[in-house]
Amino acid sequence: MTRMCPAELSNCLWAMPRLEGLPDAVSAAVPMLAAAIVKTVSSMCPFHLANCFWATAQLHFAAREVLAVRAAIAWCIPNIVHHTSEQEVSNFLWAAAHLFEVQTTV
Repeated sequence: MTRMCPAELSNCLWAMPRLEGLPDAVSAAVPMLAAAIVKTVSSMCPFHLANCFWATAQLHFAAREVLAVRAAIAWCIPNIVHHTSEQEVSNFLWAAAHLFEVQTTV
């Protein structure tokens, strides 16, 4: 995963929640993928950051690495908000609201 570009990392993470029941092999890859994303967050465009943030909200996967992705992206949001499309803002807000909803119902 070290040779994957930000777009490829984002696309892979985005696809994870769409897989039915996350097979064990896929589930095992989530922490490695998340760790690679944390290393590239600063070079990701708003589109890829929004996709990653949405994916972490959909995953319901509380691995330390996934939580680190959320934190890294949240830290970037104030710096990119002026270069973000309406759709990307919508994705960020949906993910944040979904994460808040999940936390308050647990």
